[in-house]
Amino acid sequence: MYEKDLKQGLMQAVPFTQEELMSNRKGTISEAQRERLGKQAGGTQIATLVMFVIFILVIAGIFAYLFVFTHTGDSLLKMFTEDPTTLPIVGGVLGVVALIIIFSFLRTLMRTSDLRRGKVSVAQGKAKMSSTRMTVGYVATVATAYELKIGKVKFYVTRGVFDNIIEGALYRIYYVKNYPMHAVLSLEEVKA
Repeated sequence: MYEKDLKQGLMQAVPFTQEELMSNRKGTISEAQRERLGKQAGGTQIATLVMFVIFILVIAGIFAYLFVFTHTGDSLLKMFTEDPTTLPIVGGVLGVVALIIIFSFLRTLMRTSDLRRGKVSVAQGKAKMSSTRMTVGYVATVATAYELKIGKVKFYVTRGVFDNIIEGALYRIYYVKNYPMHAVLSLEEVKA
């Protein structure tokens, strides 16, 4: 009875159905899971795009401030004309930084397309759990992060999942890779 309650609790907390678990075992996802993953991927893509645009605007603002509103820009331009060897060095460094930022942006977008496709990955091992209390924001809101480690893979889960896992028990978890927070599809206790 206790094991059945834990299984039901996990099914409600993740959420998943018995049919979805069977589908995940075969390496496929259900339409409901695909929809949930699509929403998560969409949120990640929007957040990534917003952060990229904000970063570009901040960089543009710094350049505008330096070269339009202060005399520092005039000094820099004068330095570049007097010693032209510094211009390629500064340009090269700025180019490398720009490439790193663009690569990071594209990598995040590619990961979200993996999330949308829903390629099922599997991890198996003994459950290790930990929780961390942290203070968030200026108003000192206390939040708790719940971490579940199955095999070598870490998952950030809800309190409901955390409460329905037996520490040290053997579990198999089906998920879609999405660093740093993998999307859990379903999980089951494995009898040794």
